[in-house]
Order: sequence, then C-alpha cells, then structure tokens
Amino acid sequence: MVLLLTLLPIPLLLRANDPSSLSQSGPSTINSSDKFHFGFLWPLIREEYEMEQLYTLIRERKKEIAEIKEFWRPLIEERTQIDASWRERVSDFQDVLAQGKLLRSKHGSGCAYFLYDRSHQIRYVVKPFDEDMLCLHNAKRRASPFLDTQHRVREAIPLYETIHREMAAATIASILKMPSITPWVMITILRSDSFYDISEALDLESRPLYLQKTGDIDKEKLCIVQPYIPETIEFGEAMHEWFEADQGPTEDLLPLDQESFENANLFVWTIYDCDGHGGNFLLYLHSLNEQNQAIYGLIKIDSGLSFPTQNKYLLNYLAYAPNAKLPLSLSIRHKIASLNSRAILEALSSYGLPATLAATEIRLRVLKELAQRDITIEEMNHRMELLSLPSGEELALMECSREELENSVHRLSSRDKRDRTTVDIR
Repeated sequence: MVLLLTLLPIPLLLRANDPSSLSQSGPSTINSSDKFHFGFLWPLIREEYEMEQLYTLIRERKKEIAEIKEFWRPLIEERTQIDASWRERVSDFQDVLAQGKLLRSKHGSGCAYFLYDRSHQIRYVVKPFDEDMLCLHNAKRRASPFLDTQHRVREAIPLYETIHREMAAATIASILKMPSITPWVMITILRSDSFYDISEALDLESRPLYLQKTGDIDKEKLCIVQPYIPETIEFGEAMHEWFEADQGPTEDLLPLDQESFENANLFVWTIYDCDGHGGNFLLYLHSLNEQNQAIYGLIKIDSGLSFPTQNKYLLNYLAYAPNAKLPLSLSIRHKIASLNSRAILEALSSYGLPATLAATEIRLRVLKELAQRDITIEEMNHRMELLSLPSGEELALMECSREELENSVHRLSSRDKRDRTTVDIR
C-alpha cells in the first residue's frame, strides 16, 4: 500500500490552502424578489413577512449587534492593558493590517476574511460575528433577520455567540494542557470597508428608504482574530487522497501522530463540537518516522458551533479514521481522569455561557467514567454521541458490547418514534 501523503512535500501541502481560492463573491443564484439576498431563508420570509415587518426585524438585529459590540469594547480594552501577550498580538495584527489587505474567503457558509501582509502572505483569519451563518450580515446567501430558537444553525446553539464559544474553546484547550490543538483567539473591534453589510445587496434606489427605516450602516465590527496556519492540509482532503491511493477504504493506520490524534478527539468531546467535519481539522508535518516518511499532527479550527446547551449534534470526522479503532491509550485515559471540571465550568461562566453548564457537566462525568474502561476511540465517540438520545447518559454508560449497545439504541429509537416519550431502557 502507498500512502500518498506520507510522501507529499511541503509545497504540495501548501496548495491545499492556495490563496487563489479566495473570492469576494458567494453563490450566484438568487431569487429576483430577494432584494436583500437572504437566500436560504427567503421563501419563508417572503411568505410570512411584509416589508415593514422585515424592516422592524432588521432594525432590532442591528441594535442588538451594536449592543453586543459595546458590551465587549471595555473588556477588550481591559484585556489589552493587563495582558502583555495579548498586547503583543494586538500590536502585530495592527501592523499587518495597516499595510495589508482583507479578502473574504469563498469557502464555508460563514464569512471569514484573510488578512494579507504587504508581501502577499496570509497572516491572520478575521471573522466578524455578525456575518456568521444565519446572522444578519452574512454574505453567503445564509443571512437571517431572526433571533429566536427556530432559526438557528443548531437548535442548541444560539446565534451571535461565536465569540463566546471560540474564546472558551481556546481557554479550555489550555486547561486540557494542549493549547496547540487549536489556534489562539483574540477579539478586536475593527472598521473595514471590506466587511459586508446586508444593504449592499440593495439597488441604489432602495437604499435611502432602507437606511431611513433601519439606521445607518456600521462597518465597525466585533471580530474574532486567529493566526493563519500555513503548510497544512484539510484532514478530509487527506483522507480522500489516502483512501483513493489504495482504491478504497483501508484498515491500515493513517500516518498520524497518535497522541495528537487522541488529543484532538478529547478536545472535540470536551467542547462537544457540532461542526467537526473534515475541513475543520488541519494536518501539519509533525515528524518523520524511521523510514523518513511524514507523520502528521492535528489542529482543530472553527469551534464556534460548540458548547451546545444540550448535548446534541456531536460531529467528529476523526472517528471515521482507522486510527480510531485503537483503544484509548493509558496516557489519554489518565488525562481524561484528571480533567479539571471546575476550571472548565468556570471558564464557560466567565465567557457568558451559563446555559451550557448542565450539558457540560454531564459529558465530563460520562467522559471520566468511560475512560476507566478499555474501549476504543471509536466506541468512546459513539457513546458520547448517544448523549443526544432520550436517557442518553444511561445509554452511554451501559456495561455491554458495542453490538449490544447498538441493538439497545435501535430499540430505543424505534420506540421513541412511536410514542415520542422518554423510554426507560433498563
């Protein structure tokens, strides 16, 4: 068997994040009646809301966005004053920004911008919180005027809280004593003409009335800033190339550093990431083995859809890798057993996420109990997924084989579909 990526030189890895893939435009198809380019939600909006009602919703969202920005402003200023490392990052970012250029990425449904330095190298990723998917100023045909429980990307994750969750994820990576598993995060308030405002979709004749009804355009935005990580390749793309090189799925282990692989899984389970698809894990050159072949480490990016208020929608692409069939190592089991649950819960509270505490307590408790067993990474992930079901904690902790567990899940799912009530599986 030939593992294609074990022989990939760094220049080929770089092409996975080629800046030529950037674009200022989103999908071109849009309904002619959709003047704001809402896209995905326009059929619902058109059917249920008159234009005056829509203006009211937009005005309310703009007011709330401004209030959130102003809430964070003194906190950012205070952090800049008291934290030397934060201050250094702010200084470098501002230096690059002064001479660089922001360009929007065409990838994904949220809006991320790459900040290029004057030598045309990407240095930072900038994400305005009001341009996330289903937020008001999304430029990818995924905008929304709503702020309720019905119109969310994930039912258990409120909109406009990406900053809280990204900051919490980076902090918890440090609590887990693996800060390099995800990029550091900085918050800033930044004005840029590159940023998108929903009014830009309107024709020139419609804009004056829009501004009269909803207020002025504000291109000063509250943003997440993270370092751009060069010389990486998306894990999903790597998996495709590895399996394609073997013309089909394989049971052979992928050339991944197993400690890094386990740490990435633990990070996903702890934050209960709901967006852990193959594009949100990056591979980097970790080391060379005795045959001088590349061994890769993992970095988890984009944790804005994590820490749900209920343990639902866990998505962990790593669980599909052959390496997940290995049992949990003694090292990772010890790390799970010694998780500082109190510090994790305090971090969530400090970032304004008290509604996530109950679900987090449950999964930390389940993680610690399961780590006492001799199970595989794949089985651990499967059991963590079960927390989303009725009686999920009890189900996840059942003392049985994987086959018996799946039979119980099938029975539970069948009964739940019939009566939609919680089922006692004992």
